[in-house]
Amino acid sequence: MRMKKEEVGEEYSEEEERWRKEKELKVTVPEKEEEITEITPPKKEEERAEIPFIKLEKVSELGLKKLELCEEIPKIEKEGRTIPVPIIKLQEPSLMLREYELDYKIPHIEKTKRLLTVPIIRAKLPPKPSILLAEFDKEIRKPSKIVLPKVRVPIYQKGIIASPKFLLESFDSTISEQLKERLERKEEAKRELPIESIEKIEAEPGVPSLGAEGEEVPELFNLIFSTSGGKIDSDNPKVIGLKELENDAHIGVLRTLCMRIYREKVGGKPKPIIISKIRKDEFKREVEKWMEAEDRIFSVGLEDSKGLDKDFWDSVQDRIEELFSQRFGFIIFNKPIFFFPKHHIVDIINIEPKKMSLELKKEIASIIWGFVRLDDVDSPRFDHIFEVARKRFETKLREIGEPYLTATKRDKGLHEADDLHYPIKLFIVKYLAREMNLKHLDQIKEMIQTEYEGLGDYRPDIYVAPSAEKFANQIFEVETLFGQGNYPLKKIDETIEKYEKASWAHKVNIILDNLTFLRHINELRKKMNLHRSLQIKGKRKFDLEFYTLDLQNEKLISLLDVAEKLKQCLEH
Repeated sequence: MRMKKEEVGEEYSEEEERWRKEKELKVTVPEKEEEITEITPPKKEEERAEIPFIKLEKVSELGLKKLELCEEIPKIEKEGRTIPVPIIKLQEPSLMLREYELDYKIPHIEKTKRLLTVPIIRAKLPPKPSILLAEFDKEIRKPSKIVLPKVRVPIYQKGIIASPKFLLESFDSTISEQLKERLERKEEAKRELPIESIEKIEAEPGVPSLGAEGEEVPELFNLIFSTSGGKIDSDNPKVIGLKELENDAHIGVLRTLCMRIYREKVGGKPKPIIISKIRKDEFKREVEKWMEAEDRIFSVGLEDSKGLDKDFWDSVQDRIEELFSQRFGFIIFNKPIFFFPKHHIVDIINIEPKKMSLELKKEIASIIWGFVRLDDVDSPRFDHIFEVARKRFETKLREIGEPYLTATKRDKGLHEADDLHYPIKLFIVKYLAREMNLKHLDQIKEMIQTEYEGLGDYRPDIYVAPSAEKFANQIFEVETLFGQGNYPLKKIDETIEKYEKASWAHKVNIILDNLTFLRHINELRKKMNLHRSLQIKGKRKFDLEFYTLDLQNEKLISLLDVAEKLKQCLEH
């Protein structure tokens, strides 16, 4: 700070010195006139330089004040501080050790697919006539024989539908002897003749061919198993206890039947989980925690043990009772189940295979899978016979090739059901073409039309043209019944009812795969009898028949013939 003041003082002294010199110069100019004249030009001797006088203010004394530098260093006394430190006393730890088992298995969560139903609206256009003639043929030929529709003779009847015998006794005065003899001959033929002979007999409305509704043939499941506890295809999730026969196996058959029931009710295929030969302790430690039926076929094989008693089943009752809020599915044990739910009603079914000879096993497996040949199979295990028949059924359908493959259109609206729907349609086209002696592609496409759109609002799977000498104006509909909920047969009702106003339809044929056909054979019989009664009332003009596949003989086999074969199985 002192140095700055001195610098300011020097600046003021220089300014003052300059001012002093200028003042002296101004005062002394007249005295040195000669020296000035010597410097200036001679013509300008009289001119004087005027220098302005600037008076500066007196410099403040503060600007000249001197400051001295203090070189003394002040002494700083050290202060002492006391810092309090807390003392924490640790107590002895008191720990309780528990042993836990880690569930290291992560259950697999299956990715589900949600299918959207998108309505397809098709604008119908009139069919374009096709001209097949390349040149005009002048040869005169005989016209083809015109097939006229069969003449139907109405029979007046009051009250309930009576048997043919009752009708004949009540209307002897109004029915001719010729008609009476004809009705009696028809009933006898339907009991004794095969399907080829039956079709030649003219069908009269009001004459049931399947007997009374009370006469039922064994359904597929009851043909193989004896059950206790309810029906396997009811609405709720199922727990099944299978008691196997010695030196035999039926678990594979049971799983396949459960899968088909699931496909009808839910659609798609359930997730299979198979656990074989697990001990009681392993079951409680690893399986019990994640066992469920929802969208699954959960199959557990328990090893023989004296501990599989009521106490064992009581220990897993919580998992089983959880089925009350799960979607449809199956849990299968290889032991009978001794368990009674305490809080929720759960469908528990104990089943036992029926004892059958090797020939009967092969006969039943053959019927289930399209009447394929099993003469070369000698294994006594029913699972093995069943699987061999299934593989041959699938192989037979896949072998159908040209020209039937090109002639048969697919239904674009089908999804997961198409794994059976389209192969069956191919089989029917081949069967019809062979029966009608059609060998060339253009002939097949002209007479057998698949997904035909020239019938207005109707689009049958297969329609036989009116010009055909055989099967003219007949409809063939393939039904797999997959994804139809708790009322799968309602799909068949809807298929039949849409043709009630189709005056051009001569006959409607419904074809199902063999396994589905056998599962619902008695329901189909009832629908046939109902159709006959509606024919009598005049509400349906067309004939109706249900068929399934005979792959070995490459033909369709009727409901009546299948029922007869099942009855023969019971006689073994």
